Amino acid sequence: MTENNEILDKLIGSQKNENLISDFDSTTTNNVTSITTSRVVGVRYKFYAIILLLLIFVIWYNYILPSYEKYENKKIELSNIELQLSSFQTKKIKYESNMWLVDTIKNLENQVINCVNTLEWCKELPDIVKNNFSVVRSYLLLTEMSNNKMSLDEKKILANIDWFLLKKDSLNLNSTTSNWFLNKIIIWEKEKFNENLYFVPIELNITFNDKNGLMSFIDNVEKKVPLQEDLRILYKIEKINYDIVNYDEPQESSIFMYWYFYDNKTK
Repeated sequence: MTENNEILDKLIGSQKNENLISDFDSTTTNNVTSITTSRVVGVRYKFYAIILLLLIFVIWYNYILPSYEKYENKKIELSNIELQLSSFQTKKIKYESNMWLVDTIKNLENQVINCVNTLEWCKELPDIVKNNFSVVRSYLLLTEMSNNKMSLDEKKILANIDWFLLKKDSLNLNSTTSNWFLNKIIIWEKEKFNENLYFVPIELNITFNDKNGLMSFIDNVEKKVPLQEDLRILYKIEKINYDIVNYDEPQESSIFMYWYFYDNKTK
């Protein structure tokens, strides 16, 4: 009887072990299937994400970006147009003001020249003249410097130097007194400054009796306007070599300056 019970227990235990192994195999198989399914779903989502990113990039590159660039370009164009309109208005006002200034100088030329040279009769002049003295003087001096025979009328500049720049009393038409002597003059080739405006470098070597002669020369170049229209020339002094220590003694001085003029005949 005892032996039968032992045999029965072994059979029951063996049956339980087989059931446990079967349950373990079933669980393992389900887990493997679940992991595989998750991996497939993950790969599919990554694929969808890549497709979505590619689609977004195509839309952005082909549609959004060009539209944005067009929008920015339009903004720049509008900004440029507004700037041009504003600049045009400013130029228009300046042009009208300049034309008024030119007309005033022409109508009151003698009075304007006297004001520039002696600072007299200035109170009666319009404010546009009094407030633009340097412009007025440049306008009076900037003249045509070519003739039918030559593109550069050097005779005019020589006459200007002899009868205006080197005169002690440059505003006295009958005065021939000078306190300096011209030793040498070099006139270089003309160069274009802007449109039909040209300039010529000029080198002078002048012996001044003293500093008063030098200061008178500089005054004639930078502040005075010749009363004779055919002697009017616009200069700009660039450099002067002068020994200021020996200002009360005669000495040579080298002067480098530019001569500005119109030349409407040059193409």
